[in-house]
Amino acid sequence: MVDLNGLEDKLGEMDCKIAGTQKGICSLQLDVKNYGVSLDIFKQACEQGKKARIYLLYEMSQRLSASRPQLTKKAVKFKKILVGVDRFGLIIGSQGKVINQLTQLTGVTIDLNPDGFVFLYHHDEQQLIKAVQFIKKKIIKII
Repeated sequence: MVDLNGLEDKLGEMDCKIAGTQKGICSLQLDVKNYGVSLDIFKQACEQGKKARIYLLYEMSQRLSASRPQLTKKAVKFKKILVGVDRFGLIIGSQGKVINQLTQLTGVTIDLNPDGFVFLYHHDEQQLIKAVQFIKKKIIKII
């Protein structure tokens, strides 16, 4: 992925981020700061993005011949579990006691989403598993 810094980003009329593989684009983010962008300019941005992507992938392959078999221990991992908005109170607890206990016990970062999913983040997979088990126990007590 290639991104602009500084004045080009702040004062430019368009910011286009393109990420992908040798085969094609996986994601694209386009911020237009004026009244639109022509199809020709968009095509040009995609072509420039392709050249940059291919170049970066080549440079990366010169330093790392294959993907690593596992993430580094420092990388943040996450778990996503469906709890349901109606059960968020069980995870939060009175005055936040349960969620605070969970964070102190495991060190995980917790996001409760309006769609009923709970996202748990931590660099240690075992702490994530411990947090998921903790939450499941809290919910199963009620069922």
